[in-house]
Amino acid sequence: MKIALNIRSLHDMKIRGISRYTLNLLKSLALEKDNITLYLISEVKIDEKALEQIKVFFPYDVEIYHNKYLPSLIWLNLLLPIFLFLHKINIYHTPLNRGIPIIKLLDVFPTKMAVTIHDTIAIEEVRKAPFSIKKGLFLFEWWMNRAADYILTVSQHSKEQLIHIEKFEADKITVIANSVSNDFFNVCTEESTRSYFLYVGGFEHRKNVPFLLKAYCKYLEKEQSPIPLKLIGKITTSQIENFKKLNSSDINNDLVDYLGYVDDAQLPKLYRNALAVIIPSLNEGFGLQAIEAMATATPLLSSDAASLPEVGAGAPLYFSPISEQSLLKQMLNIQNNKSLINEKEVASSKRAQDFTEKIISSQYLSFLKMIN
Repeated sequence: MKIALNIRSLHDMKIRGISRYTLNLLKSLALEKDNITLYLISEVKIDEKALEQIKVFFPYDVEIYHNKYLPSLIWLNLLLPIFLFLHKINIYHTPLNRGIPIIKLLDVFPTKMAVTIHDTIAIEEVRKAPFSIKKGLFLFEWWMNRAADYILTVSQHSKEQLIHIEKFEADKITVIANSVSNDFFNVCTEESTRSYFLYVGGFEHRKNVPFLLKAYCKYLEKEQSPIPLKLIGKITTSQIENFKKLNSSDINNDLVDYLGYVDDAQLPKLYRNALAVIIPSLNEGFGLQAIEAMATATPLLSSDAASLPEVGAGAPLYFSPISEQSLLKQMLNIQNNKSLINEKEVASSKRAQDFTEKIISSQYLSFLKMIN
């Protein structure tokens, strides 16, 4: 079986969601390296750290075919189809929310094509933006997803959005969740300080970080022995200054620690030592941070919006992402109830077992064999 995987997302390892997903696909494919011929393709140069990880998965040389000269649109719709045809590729998979070439509109093209659409968040944001050439191209590439033979998505919530809002064909869509790296499970045997609240993620509107900071201000006013709030994620100095202004003048900003981007190697221990990980999102297609937190047996305080209840099931303590009082209540509950901490540690660990690399890899490889 010849498989071509689009690894464009690995051009920047700081884009955690899709790049982590792509690396997990590579891990899965490495399990079948004796039975498949793998072609890695990209329209841009790949990050050096990603190349190092690829070499770990595939000790022998795996050539990466990347576009050096052509504009992306020409590469996608001309060079890529020629490559797929000449190499007699059985399955082309793009995990980028888009990436299906125009030629797929012709039913006679022999390569089967699959696209992973993680959620509808990106397309919803693009539609709100003023019209531009870039927006037009994005909308066209999104529409081209309908020509794919198969669509993968990461949650039942995202599948329902694709069917009922975007009007994709239900029969084409298969749900395979994200997996969590064994590195997160491996820290469970270590002692935990449980000494801070932790947020991991981006700082765009849907992540709802101002809401978290306002709830934390209320927590500082109520709790006699407050613990810090640490925030991990790529952030600018101006964003930090704007967030600091959300705190009332009598609240100590020193307890809010912006760590910025943190390398993957450091993340598991940061999760492990948190009293609880907080996910305040208004919208998620999956919620990678939820399974990472649960894999380290750390209690999770989660918004009850979008896909998060599906992913967390009974493990987290839930709150409304529009009620600061709701989050405050859960922060105080988890800090002042040792038996609740123990209960949620066990619940997190148990739920995370549904997202191991072994289970998700098996589902993905079974999917590939089914469509071949």
